[in-house]
Amino acid sequence: MGKLETPPGARFTCQSCGLCCRNWSIAVTEEERQVLAAHDWVAEYPDLRDVPFFTRSGSHPATGQPLHRMRLRSDGTCPFLAPDGLCRIHKSLGGRAKPVVCRTYPYTVAYTPVGTFVGLRFSCPTVVANGGAPLAEDHKYLKDLARDFRALAQPGAAAEEASTAAVEAEWADAAAVERCVGGIFERPCGLAEKVELACRVLALLAEAKQESIRGRVGGFLEVMTPEVEAQRTGPAEGVQAPLPNERLLFRDLLHHICMREYVAYARSGFRARLAIRFRALCDSFRFRFNAGRVHLTGLPVPIPLTAPAEVASPVDDPVVAEMLTRYVLTKMFAKNYYGRLFAEWGQLPGLSLLLLSLGAIAWFARASAWARGARVSTYEDFRFGVRYVDYTLGASDLFARKIIRFQMGPILRPDTVRKLCLSYLLPAGPTAAAGT
Repeated sequence: MGKLETPPGARFTCQSCGLCCRNWSIAVTEEERQVLAAHDWVAEYPDLRDVPFFTRSGSHPATGQPLHRMRLRSDGTCPFLAPDGLCRIHKSLGGRAKPVVCRTYPYTVAYTPVGTFVGLRFSCPTVVANGGAPLAEDHKYLKDLARDFRALAQPGAAAEEASTAAVEAEWADAAAVERCVGGIFERPCGLAEKVELACRVLALLAEAKQESIRGRVGGFLEVMTPEVEAQRTGPAEGVQAPLPNERLLFRDLLHHICMREYVAYARSGFRARLAIRFRALCDSFRFRFNAGRVHLTGLPVPIPLTAPAEVASPVDDPVVAEMLTRYVLTKMFAKNYYGRLFAEWGQLPGLSLLLLSLGAIAWFARASAWARGARVSTYEDFRFGVRYVDYTLGASDLFARKIIRFQMGPILRPDTVRKLCLSYLLPAGPTAAAGT
């Protein structure tokens, strides 16, 4: 499995909030299903009488064994979630009896030829707050968890460990890019300035065509990054407003992120599914034409799509900047933005989407501020934004679809990412983002 690596400074201890036990129809192996089915749940919890626990969802791609999913209640909660917000499986059978997917969240695990990298999902409020004990203190637990998760062998969870000279050179190049971008985000400067410089570096790599500098990316960046930094004018100067087609594609991205609004589809009947499909279709037109209102889970009122342009972003707030910087660094460290862990995306488009997600986070933060009648988004609004965005970008298989990758391609050019991000990240962003 290789050496286990955890993000420097990352913390997590479960606070038993129960949010991860809602609206997640998690995968269950046949072995896990048999263990849970053998227990007499009704004798211990009479309210579980006639409650279906599982639904069949195909077969394991490697072993052919049946795969199942947890069958959620009508309100979207796991059937094993107790009224006090605790897990009945954990209480009755112990933590090891829970499905591996349950035990893994909010961790992510990437298996590479150069080691096993653990990350964190920012859809968890405790991760967003960086609460709990350092991950380094749970090294043994995480190593066991990584082993169990690999045994599950879900598509996208594991990579080949074969190490050759070509593979090692490829990973050395990838590590050089991460060091460069990570070094930019670790600098003591404003978040918008970090995004601006990181986008310029990605543009430099895109122009150079990585194939032509294969095996020499580290040296190339050492020479060229100082030149790029000397030429920049600052994030607030010379920032062009996004073009209409770029705004449209960015709104398409926002709608893709909103796919969490339709999670009831899997547990709904025929008529309800038709209604959900119709709502999703209407929402797609609303986003595309920037007209009408949309419902966002967690907000008290529907949001006019033009409303976020009326709200400013306080990314100069050090607490907000720290959270978003930690988000980027954790995703990069854990390889949770490209490759097999993220829908087979390449590193450069993956990094571009990771940076573009900061603009999306700011959009949802502004929506949150508007919903409570404010005209400046706060740290709490950005907490909402980062959790909302990572709910989809952290787990959905939507971005594995070729049509989505093709559709997003034009706005993943570094210069376009820079324009879109800074439109929402700059404190005076509403004027730049007015048409988005």
